[in-house]
Amino acid sequence: MKTFSAAEITDAYEAFHQKVAGFVASGDWTGYADLFTPDAVYVEHAMGTFRGREEIRAWSVRTMTSYPGRVMTGFPLSWQVVDADAARLVCEVRNPMPDPGDGTMLEEPNITIMTYAGDGLFSREEDGRFLAIVANQGVTSCLCHRAINCLGERSPRQSRGRSLSSSAT
Repeated sequence: MKTFSAAEITDAYEAFHQKVAGFVASGDWTGYADLFTPDAVYVEHAMGTFRGREEIRAWSVRTMTSYPGRVMTGFPLSWQVVDADAARLVCEVRNPMPDPGDGTMLEEPNITIMTYAGDGLFSREEDGRFLAIVANQGVTSCLCHRAINCLGERSPRQSRGRSLSSSAT
């Protein structure tokens, strides 16, 4: 397997993300599949697995030109991390929706795992709200465990079945 630096993977994803912004602005998603290798795999946990550029193209055009995809205002990142040894970039993508008219800002995040193949192309993308839930639960669990330990309480395993407010000894 060819190795890539974290900087190269990050730069490639930045270019990818800029092209996606162009698709959002134009409403034309036909070029999205060309950001991937010909044999790429796209896994969308809620919608299925798409193999090869033409399946990815058909899915992205269908999904992003109909509701709710066509009204998404962009795909800003909350955070990203690169595992250069695995040629992967993992990030949380925010999916903001337009203001419904009352000042409400609605968005639903998902976790995206990109596998870089070189030459500015990606060989795999995996998206999922489920992945975001798991990641957020992991962060929440770590924060809760840390808070419990800072308060001198028992570990979460020892405190099972009791609320934090009633677990003082």
